[in-house]
Amino acid sequence: MNEQQKQRLEQVKAHIIEAVNETMEMYFMDVEHMGAHHDYAETVDWLSMHALYAEILILHPFPAALRLIIPQKLATQMAQNIYALEEEPSKQLVYDLVAETINVIAGRLMASILPPHEKFKIGIPELSETSFLQAETFSIAIDFDAEGFPLWLIACGEGFLQPLP
Repeated sequence: MNEQQKQRLEQVKAHIIEAVNETMEMYFMDVEHMGAHHDYAETVDWLSMHALYAEILILHPFPAALRLIIPQKLATQMAQNIYALEEEPSKQLVYDLVAETINVIAGRLMASILPPHEKFKIGIPELSETSFLQAETFSIAIDFDAEGFPLWLIACGEGFLQPLP
């Protein structure tokens, strides 16, 4: 990785942290970046955690993907917070909330890293109860603490390292 790509990566990390913080505020949750930036291929014990996995593709101006790994308990708490529920939310409500979360994070991230005049296009979120641990390209995982729960956002794709117009 050259110096320009390293600088770009640091900028993207800062934008990711901001996008996640702003998005989690919608759920009345404080999020703290834990300071780690892992290569997505590194061994992290995500498989033993009962988690939900969401992915959204970035289609334009460069091909990439964002992946969110969120414990089921955290997603449930987010649903209870935003909908003022006292009872356990339905599985579908939690899934919809996780899909909307990755969608909002992607929109905020792309709006912040691109110049104001630049358009972007993102895909439709995909959800899974199994991980998206395969990454064929550059990736970086940024970890957070959301009121005692772990949360990871992974940016995948060389486009995040390229200078933008």
